[in-house]
Amino acid sequence: MGASQTRHWTTTLVSTRPGQYTIPSISVGPDTTDPIDIEVLPAGSGGGPRDAFVEFEADQTDPYMREEVLLTVRLYVSGDLVSGQLGEPTADRAVIEQIGEQSESRAIRDGERYHLFERRYVLFAERPGPLTIQPPRFTG
Repeated sequence: MGASQTRHWTTTLVSTRPGQYTIPSISVGPDTTDPIDIEVLPAGSGGGPRDAFVEFEADQTDPYMREEVLLTVRLYVSGDLVSGQLGEPTADRAVIEQIGEQSESRAIRDGERYHLFERRYVLFAERPGPLTIQPPRFTG
């Protein structure tokens, strides 16, 4: 009985804007894949259930300088999560720190079942004036 060897490669592509794209063929040794045509839709443009989405909210919108603002990040994932990475919210001119541990539960949204991952953060503005918070990004 002979031995066999198998190799698997996983490539992750992240689109930064909607549009039509062609993933070119990939060659490995004598083998070549076919090119793949895909369409990337704008966020929130699908009418049906979503595989994953992130909600982000702040408990207030007009805090005083150095006043505590509670941020909540919720990641909803349908099905099984094979792999994924949820980033952190960021903001210039503010300190943001995670409080507590990430919680996991189940939720139903728009009649669909999801795994819910929730994180809480506290934000303190370091200077007065408008503040833009960059919400976390999920890749998976």
